[in-house]
Amino acid sequence: MDVLLTGATGFIGSHLRWRLSHTHRVYALARQDAPPKESGITWIRADLARPELMLSLPSRVDAIVAMAQSRDYREPDENRRDIFEVNIRSLMELLEYARQRGVKKFIFASSANVYKRSHTAITEDSAIELASFYARSKRIAEMLVESYSRFFQCFVLRLFTVFGPGQKGTLISSLIERARQNQPIQVQGTQGLKLSPVYVSDVGLALHAVVERDGGSPGFHVFNLGGDDGLGLQELGQLIGRVLGVTPWFEFVGGEEPGGWMADSSKLKKALGLGPFVPVEEGIRRAVYE
Repeated sequence: MDVLLTGATGFIGSHLRWRLSHTHRVYALARQDAPPKESGITWIRADLARPELMLSLPSRVDAIVAMAQSRDYREPDENRRDIFEVNIRSLMELLEYARQRGVKKFIFASSANVYKRSHTAITEDSAIELASFYARSKRIAEMLVESYSRFFQCFVLRLFTVFGPGQKGTLISSLIERARQNQPIQVQGTQGLKLSPVYVSDVGLALHAVVERDGGSPGFHVFNLGGDDGLGLQELGQLIGRVLGVTPWFEFVGGEEPGGWMADSSKLKKALGLGPFVPVEEGIRRAVYE
C-alpha cells in the first residue's frame, strides 16, 4: 500500500513513519530538508502553509495519514494564521487531493482538547467544548474530514496526552524536568488536572492498525486514543518521582478540582482488536532512561 504521511518528522510522525515503512511504501512530507535516506521512505519537501502544496504530491496513493499541525499551536494568539493554514486550509487541500486521486482511506489526528473537561472518562459521545483557537481549528478540521465521508473511509483519532523518549516542551516532559530539578509542581485542588497519558509506541500501533484495517465502504469514524490509566497531576508527579528516585515538590494552589481529559478508548480497542497499552509508569521509565 502507498501511504502519504504528513507531519512525518514530528514526535508521533517519526514513530509512525518507521512502523509504516516496514510494510508499506511511505511518502513522507517534511517542511525542512529531508532526513537521511530510509528504506521504504520517499521524502517530499513541502510546506503545508504554502498554497503550492499539491504540486509536490505523488500522482496517487492508497491512504493518507494527516499528522501535521502548526508548530505554533502553543502560542495561538500570536500565530493564528499559521494554525489556520496548517490545521485547516492545507487539510482541505489534502482532502480534495484524496477525492480527485481516488484515495481509499483518510486518517486525521485530532486532539482531546475538543472535549469539555470532565471528572470521569471521556467517550466519543461526551460533550464538546472549544476553549481555545487550537481546539476550534481541530474541530473545524474534523468536520471537514466528515464532509468527505461519502468519497472514502474517514477516520478521526482524538489523541490524549501522548508522551515518550526525546519529547520536549510538553506537560509530561516538563513535569519530569521539574521533578529532576526540585522545582515545584503546581496542583489545583487536591488531585490536579486529570489525564490518561498514552505512550507514543501505542499511538503508532493504533494508527498503523487503522491504516491496515480491512477495507470497507466510505464512512466516518471517530475514536479516542488515550492510555489505560487515569491519573491526577499529583499522582502523576508522584509516579515520576518514583521512577527518578526523588521526592517531588508540590505546590497546592487551591480552588475546585479541575477535572481534565481521561480517555475511554474501548471503542478503538474493540474495532482494532488491540490489547492493553503500556502502563504509565513503564512509559515514564522508558521516557527517562531510553
